[in-house]
Amino acid sequence: MQTVPQFTFPTLNGSFNFNNRWTGHDVYFFMFKYTDSNGNNNGATWGQNPGKFIRNLPLNTHLFYGSFDNSYHNDVIQQRNTVLAGLTTSEEAHWDSRIHYIDMDASNLGGGIGSMISSFNSPFFMGIDRFQLARETGSLYAWTTQSNDPYHLSFEPNQWVAEFPTKIREQDPAVHAVSVMDFERHSGGWQGGYSSFANATFDLPNNLTSYDTLEVYHEHACYERTNRYQKSDGSYGGCHEWDYLAYMFVCDRANDSVCNTETIRWITTYGREGMWLTDISPYLFMFEDGEERRFKYAGANKGDLTVTFLFSNWGSGSRATNGTYAFSGGQFDGTYNNESRHVRQLNFTVPSYATSVEIVATITGHGFNQDTANCAEFCDHEHHYTMGQHQTYEWHPIVYNSEGCENEVNNGVVANQFGSWPFGRAGWCAGQDVKQWTYDITDWVDNSTNNTNHIVYRGYYNGAEYVPSDGIGNGGRNIRAVVWIVFYGPTT
Repeated sequence: MQTVPQFTFPTLNGSFNFNNRWTGHDVYFFMFKYTDSNGNNNGATWGQNPGKFIRNLPLNTHLFYGSFDNSYHNDVIQQRNTVLAGLTTSEEAHWDSRIHYIDMDASNLGGGIGSMISSFNSPFFMGIDRFQLARETGSLYAWTTQSNDPYHLSFEPNQWVAEFPTKIREQDPAVHAVSVMDFERHSGGWQGGYSSFANATFDLPNNLTSYDTLEVYHEHACYERTNRYQKSDGSYGGCHEWDYLAYMFVCDRANDSVCNTETIRWITTYGREGMWLTDISPYLFMFEDGEERRFKYAGANKGDLTVTFLFSNWGSGSRATNGTYAFSGGQFDGTYNNESRHVRQLNFTVPSYATSVEIVATITGHGFNQDTANCAEFCDHEHHYTMGQHQTYEWHPIVYNSEGCENEVNNGVVANQFGSWPFGRAGWCAGQDVKQWTYDITDWVDNSTNNTNHIVYRGYYNGAEYVPSDGIGNGGRNIRAVVWIVFYGPTT
């Protein structure tokens, strides 16, 4: 992604000067018609139903129509008429100054826009985000209809808008950053390159115990800073192919060669770059003021990685001060609740200082096509927690929606990936960070002197023990669960 310099070009409404119009508050999206030497063109995508398309754009979008064909003038006039016919009067009033029709052959565009056209593998649909960076677009394939859907182009500006607060978070003067990885090369693969290590010192302006919030910014950049693409020799360049699990572990204080404590989990994209901001405030207790800690990033996809811990205090007066590890996952094959294999009950003591207590769970399901329920990736497994007469559970209704993750672009899912990204999965989406699930159990617990509390955990399907259609104990459907009981106390 490169900063876009100045450009100008004529439009049907006069000259457009980028420097004069750029504010940093808007995103720009360019759509160009193109006809190849065989007479094939992208007119169906370029000239798609403009009303539906424009209604899904962020309101701070500038939309540009242009053409590489000799008929460019008639092309954009016709498109202007189609756009006006597709908008209501109130919509037209908003978009009148934001939709532009480039009145010249796009082959002759120069300056920053010309550089974008020459640098992208597919320059017919592209944009500029709020950081003034050139952005390419991804796949238009709609997995639900198994056909290309030009409407998917509207997801791109929505992604750029969603990324802005993610990337700019560190610039907030109330946020104090600790860099763990700064565009570090990660080799990937399933052998020695699977893990990369980095050290970070928690040397903050204020004592670490004064912060109530911990967020983590992560960018997974690809070697060529471009989408996955096929080269002329048949090989592939750009981004990785598959959506794989990736983790950040913190190593033990006493022995930093042991790195098994998961702090963050991501699912990488299908063939695109991504960036995410993940709130892991319940894990504040894992770190101490001024200490140096070692971290392990684990993942099969290569890339240039940035990971930054962001500390802040938003005045809650409370922070995570300690935690007890409770439960892990296992194979969801009829043996998940087998207590000869897995810990499913826990006795714990609430510290006297605790002002509140939470269950904090990071749970994702993986593996499918093993049984009729399609567990554990595409079935709605439930995670039940019981203390006496109290009970709660986490579930995954997104699996019922074949466009569930497509609807999460505004929440960090990378749009238009080169794989089955729209399908809702159990606890995750391809190209997104995994969110922690939390539940306040302060009213459940006994916090008297010498207290002992007992909690039971079960993984169910449709509210009951899961009995796979292919029989019990055949594996191939893993639930990755990390469950803590976290205790909160006052900030200092």
